[in-house]
Amino acid sequence: MGERRINGFKVIIIGIGGIGEAWVSVIKNFKGWHISGLVGHRKTRVRKIAQKHGIPLDNIFIDYRTAIRKLDAEAVLIATPTETHKELILESLHAGLHVLCEKPLATTMIEAKELLKESKKFNLKLMINQNYRWWKPILEIKNCLEKGVIGKIGYLNYEFHKCPHFGGWREKLEEILLRDMTVHHFDLIRYLIGKDCLEVYADSFKPHWSWFNGNPSASVLLKFEDDIHVNYFGSWVSIGRETSWHGDLKIVGEKGMICLGSDMKPISALENKICKLEKVKMTYSDLKYALHEFGSSILEDRLPETNIEDNIKTFAISWAAIKSSKEGKPVKITECL
Repeated sequence: MGERRINGFKVIIIGIGGIGEAWVSVIKNFKGWHISGLVGHRKTRVRKIAQKHGIPLDNIFIDYRTAIRKLDAEAVLIATPTETHKELILESLHAGLHVLCEKPLATTMIEAKELLKESKKFNLKLMINQNYRWWKPILEIKNCLEKGVIGKIGYLNYEFHKCPHFGGWREKLEEILLRDMTVHHFDLIRYLIGKDCLEVYADSFKPHWSWFNGNPSASVLLKFEDDIHVNYFGSWVSIGRETSWHGDLKIVGEKGMICLGSDMKPISALENKICKLEKVKMTYSDLKYALHEFGSSILEDRLPETNIEDNIKTFAISWAAIKSSKEGKPVKITECL
């Protein structure tokens, strides 16, 4: 890439569902980026979005291989269902394109490890989007923990309650919560406490009123380095009060605790006194931060924060939880990695 400036980056977006359309809006309005073209199997929808954002209709495709071959681009953004990720990532890398892929990384641990091995053959960036990290309240908590304000962490309690009716492929998966949602929450836990998970014990289940084919609820116990214990419960068929998509969490240390509720306003308590967390300044957040980090990693020729070598550790937690629930016993992360 040499001394290419960040405003020279052109990207192909593959997958124009809900998150794909959100990425179109972000990239279209992000200085220094240009959308080379769109790829989606629902041509009418892709055409409508292209017209809305001023993208030439000649630059929309059904077949991603044709798009990669014909369009001028440095990168590809993948926002398709998980079962397509491995093929799309490898094809893009072989075409010489940097890759920003939506989570989760893959459908199985075998696929994830194959992707890790193959990606090392290319001098290209492979980043998995974990945008839940990049919100101001999360960075304020991270800053507080890194400064040791609550002392050595002992345990963390995490609750997630939502009741979405997605329709489509999500309602057909066997372990939908553990496969598609907890990867966000487990990544947040890893990021905030800065430790690796050692062992997982999970029980996923399907409440009798569920509209999902698979298990939309799960209880998960996680053991991290430094004897940090995490109690997680999540459900996509919750009744009553809901949490934010980030969930509600409470991190407890020897000197105090930090809580984050649905209002996304973190609070800290030391010696039973409520304290305000130190404010942090952010130029970008959420998807914009992800795009900024992706572009910066290319420009600076460094690993992006959520590169595949980091992200496979998050993916392994979700996969260990699925394995544990099926086998009815704890699973060590080393069994997956």
